[in-house]
Amino acid sequence: LVRELYDFYCYGGIYRTIELHELPGIALDRAQVVTSDLAAGKVDVTLLLRGVADGDRIEISYHFDDENEKTLTREVKDGKIAFNDTLADKTAWSCENPALHTLEISCGGDTLVERFGLRVVSTEKGKILLNGKAVKLFGFNRHESHPEFGATQPLPLVLEDLDILKDLGANFIRGSHYPQDQRFLDLCDERGLLVWEETIGWGDTIKEQSDAHFVALQKEQQKLMVKASFNHPCIIFWSMGNEAGFGNNFVKAFEWIKEEDPSRPVQYERALGTDYTEIYCPMYPSYAA
Repeated sequence: LVRELYDFYCYGGIYRTIELHELPGIALDRAQVVTSDLAAGKVDVTLLLRGVADGDRIEISYHFDDENEKTLTREVKDGKIAFNDTLADKTAWSCENPALHTLEISCGGDTLVERFGLRVVSTEKGKILLNGKAVKLFGFNRHESHPEFGATQPLPLVLEDLDILKDLGANFIRGSHYPQDQRFLDLCDERGLLVWEETIGWGDTIKEQSDAHFVALQKEQQKLMVKASFNHPCIIFWSMGNEAGFGNNFVKAFEWIKEEDPSRPVQYERALGTDYTEIYCPMYPSYAA
C-alpha cells in the first residue's frame, strides 16, 4: 500500500540498534515483571523460554538488585514458567522518584537481565491512577523524525528532546504513532516521564481492517510491541492505533493486548462509547463538549 500525504512515513532498512546473540539449546527470552502488591514489594514473574516443551522441568537461579541468589524449579506450560517473590528494596517508581530495580535470571548457559519499576496503573471514577494516586497527564506528541536524520535518532537528539519536555513541565509523552525506540523508553524510565505507546497505524480504512493478511500483521506487531516494552514502568497505557475508524480489527486488537498485558489500560480514541477503550481520549475538542 502506497499513499501520498500520509500523516508520517516509515523508512526502509534498519534504523535502530540491533544485536546478534548465539543462543543455547534452552534459552531465556524475556521475563515479564508485574507488581502484585505495591506496599509489600511483591512481584509476579513470567519467564518466556525458547527450546522447551510443555511438561519440561526447568531449574533457574535468580536475584533482584544486589540480593542473594535463589534457585527454583518449575514445569513449563505454553513455553513459560511463573513464580513470585518479594523485593527487599520496596522503593516504588513514580514521576517524582523514578526508582528502578533489576532481575537477573540464569538457566544453564544463558543469563537474562531485566530492568523494571515497582508501580501500579489503574483507572477509577474517570481518573488514571498511578500507585493509587490520581495523575494528571501534561505533555506532547513526539515523532521519531528529523529533517537531517530522519528516523535514525542520535542519542544526543533524544536527550535534547527530553530535556526540553522536562523544562516545559511535561510528565507525559505520546509516542506517535508506532512502537518506540527502546533507548528512548529507557531514558523515560530514568527521568520519570510517562509514555503512551502506540501500535503502528494511521487512517487505516475499514477495507484494510477487514483484510485477513492485514489483521494478522497487526496482531503480530502488537504482540511484539507489548513483548519488547512490557517492563518499562514509564508506559502508562497502550494504544491500538490512530484515526482509523472503528472496526472488528480493533475489537480483536483490544483482546490481544489485554491477553498479553492485563496490568495496563488500553486506549483508542475512535472506540469511545464502546467496551474497547479504557481511557477517554477525544480526538477533537468538540468530542469533549
